[in-house]
Amino acid sequence: MQENDGVLLNPVETCDNNARHDDNEKQVQAIIADEVTHFKKHNLSVAKLAAICSKEKWTTLGRSFARYWSGVFDEEVFYDLYNAQSLNRTMAIDYCRELAYSGENVYLYIMEIHKKKKLDDEFLVGIYRLEAECSGEDIPQIDKAPEHIKKMFWQQADYYMTSKYIWALGDKRF
Repeated sequence: MQENDGVLLNPVETCDNNARHDDNEKQVQAIIADEVTHFKKHNLSVAKLAAICSKEKWTTLGRSFARYWSGVFDEEVFYDLYNAQSLNRTMAIDYCRELAYSGENVYLYIMEIHKKKKLDDEFLVGIYRLEAECSGEDIPQIDKAPEHIKKMFWQQADYYMTSKYIWALGDKRF
């Protein structure tokens, strides 16, 4: 057993203050970072791990690989996460989301991949939604998407992001 496994088996109680919760979270993240580094160093199969994790209801694999694999978009890691799930593709979306929020323009990478290998429409809608969240004051790229993708995007528009969609009011097509 590795020496840092203790926090997972014996977590610090968090009921009395947030500092202990933060300590637990830091220790857990340190373990995840070590394991991802070990995984990469020993050239273990991301595809096999992703296939195992895809059977779980909740997984942080995409987010963890985004944080600790290299900190930049890795096409092979993306493909392994994307191909592990045939529906929802949450691991690939989480991977992209974590990188996007750290400043990486994943939209450009995904559009290049989409040119080579057609990605499914639901995944693309998720990427357009992510790009809209990260677009700042700029008009989101969904404005340039194919019509069927735009329709899916707007059918699933998030109520909490209404301020991000003000630009659409000027679009005469809606």
